[in-house]
Amino acid sequence: MKLLAVESTSMAAGAALIEEGRLLGEIRLNHRKTHSEQLLPMVDQLLTLCQCSMESLEGLAVSVGPGSFTGIRIGVATVKGLAQALNLPVAGVSTLETLAWQVAPFQGRVVPLMDAQRNLVYTAGYHFHRCGEAPPEIITPPDVLHIQELLETLVSESMVSQEKPILFTGDALPLHRERLKGVLGDRAVFALSIHAMPSAAALAQCGLFKMKAGEGVDPAKVQPVYLRTSQAEKVHHQKELLKKAGK
Repeated sequence: MKLLAVESTSMAAGAALIEEGRLLGEIRLNHRKTHSEQLLPMVDQLLTLCQCSMESLEGLAVSVGPGSFTGIRIGVATVKGLAQALNLPVAGVSTLETLAWQVAPFQGRVVPLMDAQRNLVYTAGYHFHRCGEAPPEIITPPDVLHIQELLETLVSESMVSQEKPILFTGDALPLHRERLKGVLGDRAVFALSIHAMPSAAALAQCGLFKMKAGEGVDPAKVQPVYLRTSQAEKVHHQKELLKKAGK
């Protein structure tokens, strides 16, 4: 299967082309967040460089969030338009899962952290059992949490008490690295900065697995995932955590 993937949920934007297990090409920019101007020309240039026509594609993948609300909407709308025009299925992929895929050889818990502002992070927990040869197990589902709440949860869990390392990745690392290290010590390990932004190539690999698992859907069914909480109790709890942290 030949699949085109589009990523635009962060400051970086990218497009990748994959065929079976082989990455044919990727274009990735982290210069200015003008995704509405860059995305389609990026896709066109990628297909030209790979000598691939739109008609040869068999599926598309798109990052559905969380992340930049505007970036998510641009990416989803772009892929929906292409998929509808080409009559192709779409695999919607969590940005957090894409970040996990980028460090797939790590044998342990992977915790992506994306900045949601005001000490909140978009996060989830994943574990790879076969070095990235299959989708990761979701240990904790995607959510938006105060960093203090996340730390308290990790400290209380048995994996941490057994002193197993946890790999953190994502664009929120520069904001919270010292706090994570201070609480978790050597159990906190960090991905390289080049893996902190979601990659279209990793998205393409994840999308390919989803397609083969029959998870490709009609483009009309693909919806953004913003992950903003709406429950009054949770908002109140996060305010209490902010007070507790002295912020």
